[in-house]
Amino acid sequence: MPKRKRGVDFGKLSPELKLLGSVILIIGVLLAYDYLRSPDGTSALVANTAGNVVADVQNAAGEVRDVVKEKPAEQPQPVVHGDVKILSPAKGSAQSGDFVVKVQVPSGSGMCYYQIKDSGSTTFDRRTKACGSDIAVKEVYCQTKGVNTCYVYYSASSAGDDVLYGFDEAYYSIQ
Repeated sequence: MPKRKRGVDFGKLSPELKLLGSVILIIGVLLAYDYLRSPDGTSALVANTAGNVVADVQNAAGEVRDVVKEKPAEQPQPVVHGDVKILSPAKGSAQSGDFVVKVQVPSGSGMCYYQIKDSGSTTFDRRTKACGSDIAVKEVYCQTKGVNTCYVYYSASSAGDDVLYGFDEAYYSIQ
């Protein structure tokens, strides 16, 4: 049985990957130098930056996951605007504690999604919902007090998720 070749053939890497590797190497050397000068300051800086980067990557991955489908990009979904509505509470209204967002969707909707985002954090909630079911917005989802700090999105599509019937969104002020 022939031996398998181990390792990476750097000659086959794209120029972009080679550049990325060089940048990472330079950043690593600079970080090591900074650590030698001030270990405590560098540790705190890396911990804070890593936490922010992880949160940003999680958000970006969630947004990419929501956009990427198994069908080709050249087949856009037709959108029928106005068929999905957030009925109450009124958009921009002040809310406190838990509250319920009432929605309206067209008959025949098979896949519905909702999303809740608090502007003061990276908390992001996107879930499948029984079509036409109201959304219970818990106080823990929208904790940042202020004007238009709580975002709610609702969309409806066909059962095969190939036709988007529409979407609606609203901002709420938290007291």
